[in-house]
Amino acid sequence: GVTTTSAVEWEIVTDPKPGLLETYPERKGFREQFPEWCRKPCSITEMAVRMESECNAKLREGEHSEMILEEMIGGRLYTGPMYIKYNTVLRAKTADAAMVRLVREMTKGNSYTTSIHAINSCVIKLSKLTKVQKVYRGLAQGVLPDSFWHADAYGVKGGVEAAFMSTSTDRAVAAGYAGGGKTGPPRFARAASAPAPLTLHPHPTPHPR
Repeated sequence: GVTTTSAVEWEIVTDPKPGLLETYPERKGFREQFPEWCRKPCSITEMAVRMESECNAKLREGEHSEMILEEMIGGRLYTGPMYIKYNTVLRAKTADAAMVRLVREMTKGNSYTTSIHAINSCVIKLSKLTKVQKVYRGLAQGVLPDSFWHADAYGVKGGVEAAFMSTSTDRAVAAGYAGGGKTGPPRFARAASAPAPLTLHPHPTPHPR
């Protein structure tokens, strides 16, 4: 895990200090074992230039809505430790007792409404530029319910994620997260705490422009 604060994460995304790049919070052991997976703070000016060249130019070409700075900031915040707060807020909306208790302890009443809307808008707009392909999701320290594996009377099985879901096109990355950063092939099992990467097959859904 990472020990950090919302203020530190905001600074990393919006105004990173060049002399502090190596001191910003990072997952334990990742700088030594997985440096390519570590966060790479860069100035908001640089990110705005990349947003224009890598995103908005292509969105305009397809006659889609362009990204704005606030959406880019929200997306960048989500890719750091702040995702835990945002996703906990969303999962608590299911009224699950554990999630409700956790969100009270973690957010101190902040529902991050604006941030979550900005992230959602970022995801929708970038979906226009997303290639449909197989992705992987690290899974550990939990048990999937029987309804995930066995279809009901209507032939339905699986589940619904109430929050945003982080995935990777690199199976090794998902396996690393599933194993808490440990190396070695993960085992896929239904038992608790058995680390495994889930394989997901996205299906494109048309969105209005």
